[in-house]
Amino acid sequence: MAVDEILVLANSRKWGGRCVAGVSIRDGRWVRPVSDNPHGALQPRHHRIDGRDVEPLDVVSFEHDGRVDDPSQPENVKVGSSRWWLTGRVATGEAPKVLSPHLVDGPVLLGNRGAAMPEDDAMKGVDASLALIRPAQVDFCLEPPSKGTSKPRPRARFELDGQQYNLALTDLQLRPRLLAAGLGVHGLDDLGLDPNADVPLTISLAEARDGWCTKLVAAVLVLPERG
Repeated sequence: MAVDEILVLANSRKWGGRCVAGVSIRDGRWVRPVSDNPHGALQPRHHRIDGRDVEPLDVVSFEHDGRVDDPSQPENVKVGSSRWWLTGRVATGEAPKVLSPHLVDGPVLLGNRGAAMPEDDAMKGVDASLALIRPAQVDFCLEPPSKGTSKPRPRARFELDGQQYNLALTDLQLRPRLLAAGLGVHGLDDLGLDPNADVPLTISLAEARDGWCTKLVAAVLVLPERG
């Protein structure tokens, strides 16, 4: 069993469980622990420490069995059975400096300029299925349910180096605020947050469904205003 220590940059909804991802403290590479559960979803014994969920900017350690052979998600590692442990946390005021080396520029995001990638293309192998970005502005939208469903759809809309994106939002901390705000487009102030906040986003390329790998906003990091 190997042990890795990561700076958590996402803890989001995934198929009845959670998806946690972050960058390794040791080498700066992205890491996404996955389990034997369907779709690799993590359960509470994986993502809860001292009675709470791990959160973005936590630093956690865990055991794993090495990289999983998944060309569409090269960051995946097979999580071990032991519980995780918290080793630290990055203060929000220090976060911009810590996160800066991991930011990627646009307009291309995870391989193309769309909201998804064809499964066939993803299975040929991608360079990355996780990215940290800092859009100049981001709005959040609660769209009506799709035909045949009953739940509204949380989305994030942003521009990255001139390219417009509208992606599904799976972030656990912002979703409740957006659901409470109701249908429509909402800025940070509408959600009870500082409208001038620095808002990096963690983007994840999800596993394939119906022939497509969808891009998701897996985390919204609300940091102090940039100087």
